[in-house]
This record gives sequence, structure tokens and C-alpha cells, in this order.
Amino acid sequence: MTTDLLDRLRASLATTYDFERELGGGGMSRVFVAGDTRLGRKIVVKVLNPELAEGISAQRFEREIQIAARLQHPNIVPVLSAGESEGLPFYTMPFVRGESLRAQLASGRMDTRTALRLLADVARALAYAHDEGVVHRDIKPENVLIADGIAVVTDFGIAKAIDAARLDRGGSTITQLGTALGTPAYMAPEQAAGDTDIDQRADLYAWGVLAYECLTHAHPFADKKTARALITAHLVAQPTPIGERVDVGAAVADIVMRCLAKDPHARPRSARALLAALDAPGEAVAAAPQLNVPSIAILPFVNLSADAENEYFSDGITEEILNVLAQDRGLRVAARSSSFAFKGQKVDLQAIAERLHVGTLLEGSVRRAGNRVRVSAQLVNADDGYQLWSDHYDRELTDIFAIQDEIANAIAVTLRKALHERTGIAADKDVRRVTTRSRPPANIEAYESYLKGRFQLHRRADGMHEARAHFERALALEPDFAEAHAGLANSYLWLGTHAALPPAEAFARLRRHAEQALSLDPYLPDAHYLLGYVALWYDWDAAACERHVRRALALQANNADALMLAAYLHFTKGRRDDALAMTEAALNASQSFRARAPRHGPLSRGKAGGGAPIGRRADRTSREGSRPADHGRHRAAGARQLRRRL
Repeated sequence: MTTDLLDRLRASLATTYDFERELGGGGMSRVFVAGDTRLGRKIVVKVLNPELAEGISAQRFEREIQIAARLQHPNIVPVLSAGESEGLPFYTMPFVRGESLRAQLASGRMDTRTALRLLADVARALAYAHDEGVVHRDIKPENVLIADGIAVVTDFGIAKAIDAARLDRGGSTITQLGTALGTPAYMAPEQAAGDTDIDQRADLYAWGVLAYECLTHAHPFADKKTARALITAHLVAQPTPIGERVDVGAAVADIVMRCLAKDPHARPRSARALLAALDAPGEAVAAAPQLNVPSIAILPFVNLSADAENEYFSDGITEEILNVLAQDRGLRVAARSSSFAFKGQKVDLQAIAERLHVGTLLEGSVRRAGNRVRVSAQLVNADDGYQLWSDHYDRELTDIFAIQDEIANAIAVTLRKALHERTGIAADKDVRRVTTRSRPPANIEAYESYLKGRFQLHRRADGMHEARAHFERALALEPDFAEAHAGLANSYLWLGTHAALPPAEAFARLRRHAEQALSLDPYLPDAHYLLGYVALWYDWDAAACERHVRRALALQANNADALMLAAYLHFTKGRRDDALAMTEAALNASQSFRARAPRHGPLSRGKAGGGAPIGRRADRTSREGSRPADHGRHRAAGARQLRRRL
């Protein structure tokens, strides 16, 4: 059956999708991994099961699924397209590299902090979708995927689209199609009773079951083994209060049990109540623990090109390799600002390693001539100067992305092998490994403009105008270049905080490009940090800031900017100990924070945001000729002064 359907799909959709294999499926659909031949990206094609497809109109299903396709949120896997193949309706979604929440629950490795973070991600997806008028109807661990520590919800609106596309509207979905549009283990009582008027409160019930299971490692009705027994339990049985099984704090325990209320009217009014409970004191953003993992600093590669202006290119290659390695949870990578502090200095490698608290260093060179590039790199053990690995790459310029990935992966493998030989500790199979960029830019000129923009961006205020121009050129050449959108957003941050643009204009553009970056690639930590910055310093929205800080740190635990923003956030909420911990983490992540020590910053007047205004009230100040506080001073002075104040 699998081969027959796969062959049929390959035959009928060959011009659009390159089918690889069947991934699996649930009660409603069969799931296949395929390549999108037009855009060069990996997707999943979900085909409705034949017995289900017989009872619905494919045209009506495609029309109804357009509602779900409008959902664009970092915690929701979007619907890309829908269609019909040989009478079978299908829809497509991005392929998410990760595992399902069900797989993580089965592994037994989910602790309370991880569970709360993932549950908050699901709650955010529900809050957004409900605001857009879309109810999921089938929230369960199989429909929650985890990638880079972030939970994303899949199949939003599909159950409703199937129900609305039924050819026979006279009977219930369950009796007519023989398929419950929902899963018995997670059905709200009103769903189990066959009520056709299902609203967002059914999703809140399912979230409550999900939360109970994640936090206690057991379903609230774990002793019920059949679908009938589960449905009966949802209708009449009362689960053991979660507070009697695990200590999760009063606010979390209360919200979970309220979600499990039999009466929909007794449940929380919206998913935002879930977020408020999870944001209660004691559930603060925390720095990642320092594990026994290999550590490395990527030193700036030397520009050996005849043209000194190619400095942007050698710096860019260094930063790109660093960013790929920083995605690997099995490594601790010194921040760019720390490594680049030694650029052009004649400092002993062992001294650099001691300053940056790392065990290994990567150094190299880049020589560019026309469309050819030669990259040499060597990995050195800081203790004895022994060369652990070296290689050189002589390629066409268009191969630069492959070179970066090959170097990063070679280093990761070498470091893990060295760790095992030195300590006997095997690499943790559960941590995220090095990955390549999700979608390399197709236009090499756009990539060069992007690198020039990054080069100017690191000059801070001195390069903000040039950075903006380079990022705009990159996007003119390749509009869907996610990193260039994030870079342009960053340039608007500098333009806004230096009054080169009115704050309202600068931050509106920042928000637009950061959101566009995340819609193209939801795994960009800088884009999440930038949205968090706007939320705290411009919108004065601490809850939104915390959401983005969590995502940024889940993607890149050593992101110094996000760590410092988290410290400010804790300070505004009165969490002194948490603020101090995040400040120390930011100082450890970036030596540049230690080096810069201006005499004033946003906390210098005894309260968060006490320096010159950046938020909405700054618009008037800007018009009157006063300049908002320097973003660089905020970050540099903040770490020093916040630590003293605490």
C-alpha cells in the first residue's frame, strides 16, 4: 500500500515534488518527505487517507485550508500549499528537523524546566491561532515538534477543514466517516460527547492533558487502555490533582487543573492565561548550565588577498563558521565579540585561550582571487599548542557555503573525539549537532553584499548607514534572504537608537524585517533577540520580550546580547538573583562587555530604562533634538552597572 501510493504520487506530482520516502502518519493522513523542485527546499506532503478522502470534497477542503494557511507564527508550522492528486486531497508543510514531543516524552529525558518551556511555546501558538479564529481540535504530542529546543505545532486548522469539506452534512463526522476528528486521549469532554459546536476551549483542555503528561510523565487517565474508556474518563472521571504528583508551583498547578475542567465555562478564557501562569515568579529565563563539553574560540581569519578591501570577506567567513558551530549544543563557542577582540594583535594563543576560557582555538586565512577562494584552517590545542586538525580548500566562490559547513563539521567531530580520548566521556546523543544553514542564498552577489553589511554592522554607529545600504542591496538581489532581513533589522536598531531615524519609523522597520526573517527561517537567534529588544525598550512589553529571549537562548545559549537583554528583563520584574546570574553569563559570553565601561546606561538612574528614552515616548524627545541612548552603551554599561546595582 505504501509503495503503491508513493509511486502514484511520484507519477502525478513529479513536476512539482521529488518524493523521497514515507515518514509515517496518523489517523487523518499519510506523510511523505519530498523536495520542492521549484524552491529547492525539503517539505512534507500530507495526503488524506483514502477512506477519509471519500467522504469530503477536495475543492472545498482546499478552500477551507486557506484559512489555516494564513497563520504565520514562530511556533506554528505553516501550511504552504494544498491540492489534489488522483482524487486524494493533500497539503504541504515545511520539513522540520527535530523530533516529536511524543518521542521526547518516551525518552524519559524531559525535566520540569524543559517541559514548562515547551508548554509555553504551545500556549503561544494557541493564543495566536485563537486570536485569528482558528481552533486546532487535535492538540497532542504527535502534533508538537521540537527543533532546536523550540516547540512548533503542526496541522493547525486541518481537522476543521476536513469537517467543513464533508459531502454529507447531515450526520456527525464520527458516524459518517468513522474517524474522530481528534484523538481520544486528548479529547475535550464536549468533543467526546459529539458536540459539533467546538471552540478554543477544547484546545485548552487538550493543552491541560498535554501539560499534565509532560510534568508528571503520565497521562491523567493512564489506567484507561481503550478509546472507549478514555472517552468515558474525559466525560466523568476526575484526575489526581497535579500538585499531589509533582511540585510545579501553585500558579502552574492551578492553570493545568482549570484546563482539565469538564465544563468549558470553568476553563481559562484564553490561552494567554496559560502564558501568564507559566510566567509566574520561579519560572524565569535562565542561562544554560555549563556542561562538560569541548570549548573553542574562532579567531578572525587573516585576509591574504591582494585587495585589502576583501577584509569583509575573511571576517565574514570567520563569523559564518562560528555561527554554524554555535548551533551545536555539544560545544561551547566563544562569542564573536570576544574572539574578534584579538584581531590584529600579536598575542600568544595560550594567553588568548586563558582570557576566553576555552580549550581550543581555530585560526586560518582566506585568499580570494576573482571567482576562486582558498581557505586554510587549523585547530590548535591551547594547552600544548598541538595541532588537532588542519586542512585547506581551493574552490570556486560559489562553493563557499560547503566550505564553511565542512570546516565546522570537521571541527565538531575532532573536538568530540578529543574529549572522549581525554576523559572517556562519550558525546551526548541528545544534544543538537552542527547543521548547515537551512537555505543558503542562491545569489553569490547577494551573499557578498550581506557579508559587507555584517562587516559594517560590527563598526556599530560608524557603519550603520553603510550596513543598511549593503543589506538592502542583498535583498534587492534575493528578497527571501532571511539573514539579510535580520541584518537590516539590526541596522535599524542602530539607526533608531542614534536618532538617525525617528524611533517610530526605525523600530517599525526593525520589527517588519525581523518578523520577515523569522517567517523565512524561524531558527535565527538574532531576529528573536531584536524583537525582544523592541518589545522591552520600545513597546514596554516584558511578556513579549521574554518570549523572544527564551527562543533566542534556546537557539544559541551563548548569545551575549540575548543574555544581557534577559538580565534587564529580570531586573524590571524584580528578580534580582536571576538578573545577576544572567549578567554574569553575559559577561562570560562576551569579553567586549568587560572591556567597554561607559559611565552611564539604561539602569544608571536606579530603574530599568532610566537612561535616555528609547520607547514610544522617545519620539517626542527625538523631535525636540535630544538623542536616545546609545544601544552600544546600553549593552556595554548595562552588564557592569547592573551587576554593581545587584
